Amino acid sequence: MRVIIIEDEQKATDRLTSILTAHHPSVNVLATIESVADSVQWLRNNPHPDLIFMDIQLADGLSFEIFKHVEIAIPVIFITAFDQFAIEAFKVNSIAYILKPFQPDDIDKAIQKFTRFFASREKSHIVNYLEGIQALSGQFIPNYKNRFFVSLNKHSFSIPVTEIAYFIHEDKSVILVNTTGRRFVVNYTLETLESLVDPRMFFRINRSLFIQINSIKKITNLSTGRINLDLDGYADNPATVSRSKTSAFKNWLDQ
Repeated sequence: MRVIIIEDEQKATDRLTSILTAHHPSVNVLATIESVADSVQWLRNNPHPDLIFMDIQLADGLSFEIFKHVEIAIPVIFITAFDQFAIEAFKVNSIAYILKPFQPDDIDKAIQKFTRFFASREKSHIVNYLEGIQALSGQFIPNYKNRFFVSLNKHSFSIPVTEIAYFIHEDKSVILVNTTGRRFVVNYTLETLESLVDPRMFFRINRSLFIQINSIKKITNLSTGRINLDLDGYADNPATVSRSKTSAFKNWLDQ
């Protein structure tokens, strides 16, 4: 069985590889890949494996972006620290959804499921099965947040996501900044916020900034290949898109 692992945490990759080697000697790991951009490139330039193990939150964005740039007609086993993406996962070929920290038994059961349903079947049957899963999951709509309830001094406000310019991590807090520049502390990490709001509207450009698309006033392409942004209400303009997220950011703008 030929597999690839798409995971940006080396410890998770090492643990998964160790489990596969010890419990499933017939598994051949063809590649381990850390980012959306590298995954797209690998899948475009290599014969596809029999199975993919895939994390969801990668260094340069959500792994769901991969499916927008390359056709994948093989099963995927998702391994993630978050449970909010299950419905989205089953829209893109998922046959198992494993939460971190995973145990050998979790991997064993997922492999057994793959073997039971797919190993002895022709590719056409696999495609039909996955299309059925995707059709069923299409009946569900991800429940992204439409507004945030926040407080400032003695007053509280409900802020629609359309009025949010960006979220920023600073001084061990996460701040919501609206389009008029008002700032409110929110009790979420940036990682959690990535799963709560529509990824078509928001993008995390670096470790500290998670921006709303309509907050972008100007985009500057630098000779180094990096990108600077002027944002509404951002005092330290320009904001810089991390090098590792540049490709995913361009894809996000082109949806």
